[in-house]
Amino acid sequence: MNLYGPEEGRHHGGKMKTAIYRKYGEPADVVEIIDEETQPPGEGEAVIAVEAAPIHLGDLYNMRGQEGFQMPLPMVPGIEGVGRIVEIGKAVDNFKIGDRVLFLSSAHVDAFIDDQRGTWRQQIRLPAEILIPIPEGDAAQFANIVNPATAYVYIHDVTKPEQGEWLLQNAANSNVGRYLIRLANIYGCKTVNVVRRESLIGELKELGADAVVMDGPDLATRVAEATGGADIRFGLDALAGAATTRIASCLARSGIVYNVGLVSGEPCEVPSWMMLNRDIRLHGFFAGTPLMARSPEEQRALFSELAQMMSDGTLPAKIAGTYSLDQIREAVIHAGKDGADRDGKVIILPNPAA
Repeated sequence: MNLYGPEEGRHHGGKMKTAIYRKYGEPADVVEIIDEETQPPGEGEAVIAVEAAPIHLGDLYNMRGQEGFQMPLPMVPGIEGVGRIVEIGKAVDNFKIGDRVLFLSSAHVDAFIDDQRGTWRQQIRLPAEILIPIPEGDAAQFANIVNPATAYVYIHDVTKPEQGEWLLQNAANSNVGRYLIRLANIYGCKTVNVVRRESLIGELKELGADAVVMDGPDLATRVAEATGGADIRFGLDALAGAATTRIASCLARSGIVYNVGLVSGEPCEVPSWMMLNRDIRLHGFFAGTPLMARSPEEQRALFSELAQMMSDGTLPAKIAGTYSLDQIREAVIHAGKDGADRDGKVIILPNPAA
């Protein structure tokens, strides 16, 4: 079966499994697995056997067709992955068969081929120029490269805190939150981390968190006590809804709340009096914007640096579970849970025996 129509298919002699959705709805109801024909690489392309690809909340929002997240249908989900090159085109001289590489999907990188959007598949055909070589190690760890990149550019490109300055974040047990803790330690600033389960306090402090506090109506008081009344300029909000107000209440005058997610499912809330009387600002944060402002060489260097840090254990990912493509419905159900029911990232292993 060819997802994109018989006139566009290439006959390469083999079949591969691919996850797709043809309509919007609950992910477990709309996702399906099809067989596609494998495709040979073009002159400057490589074919990669996908070892691991994560399920991000954004993937689930896309599948539901939530406002601002609609993608052209039919669609192969997945924005990133890691795999090994199995074929290379004639003009490719910087990679060889067997090399392990990172890649981002065509929905987010202009250089990708139109019919190769999405990474939840056994093979993907991509321009070799956008592939990033990575070291050996656990594929599931490397597959999550967008999350440490998000934390990295938040510190280095967006907030640029002073040495010893406090950064505030909620959803601190998310992978982005955990990476932010580790990268802040390296950068030389401090983190005050908001969680919703007391059981996470010791775990995050062991990871390197300078302070961990429970969320709640008195969050500003708890944060002030934990930081010695420090003036906090930046707060990272991944929950939205009333949680945005609670983060804003902790900030000094002219502070900025950067919203990076909508776990609550509600719009961000910041009272007008905070914006008018205290000059509190709300700003959306999408990591792709500062990343794309870097040159291609700078992007590759950053991802390579992060991959090395993941390889040596400096930036560990918390994995909630791994699933094959045949278990895709169970995988998206698990990825849609929160709290203790999904403690980490859900990873798809399209070629589990590879």
